[in-house]
Amino acid sequence: VDPSKESYWFHVLADGCRLALLWKYGGIYLDTDIISIKPLDFKNFLCEESSNYANNAALGFNRSHSFIKSCLRDFVEDYNGADWGHQGPKLMTRMLKKWCRTDDLDYFRNRKCKGILYLSSNWFYPVPYTNWEKIFEEDTWNGNNEVIINEFSKTSGIHVWNFLSGRHKAHVKGSKSLIEYLFSKDCPTTYNSFEEMI
Repeated sequence: VDPSKESYWFHVLADGCRLALLWKYGGIYLDTDIISIKPLDFKNFLCEESSNYANNAALGFNRSHSFIKSCLRDFVEDYNGADWGHQGPKLMTRMLKKWCRTDDLDYFRNRKCKGILYLSSNWFYPVPYTNWEKIFEEDTWNGNNEVIINEFSKTSGIHVWNFLSGRHKAHVKGSKSLIEYLFSKDCPTTYNSFEEMI
């Protein structure tokens, strides 16, 4: 593989690194654009992004887990760096289908399959990537925390889809947006470093 000829090299590299780290050390992996809003106390999990489709932005596995080993093997044997997500979410989806011997992952939503808990999308992807702008929409948080707490009551972390939202210039402090609420509550040091919106 020649990284200079790969369209998605940094994404593929990150996909491979997370698998290697989970294999060697075990633990919980979260993308840096997931804001954790509740403690994570489970192991051997992955999460649905949408119907019948898994994602690899939030993973938890014991050290040297055989599922991660099979993912690492597939990563090499079925490598396709030209197809975005082939080494990431698509890999998780195809490997979990093999692991569970099914084409219907929806059946295992919030259930264990051979020791792996397949969490529903509300755990880490309550805002789908197709609706990422909702996170930054101004004047949607009026200071009433109960509305947001109820909406995300079954959520452990919120993926903000930086691949898409990173190109979006947004003011956070004073925007009255969901992202302002999340930063003010769950990332107060970062929030306090932001400039007030004028």
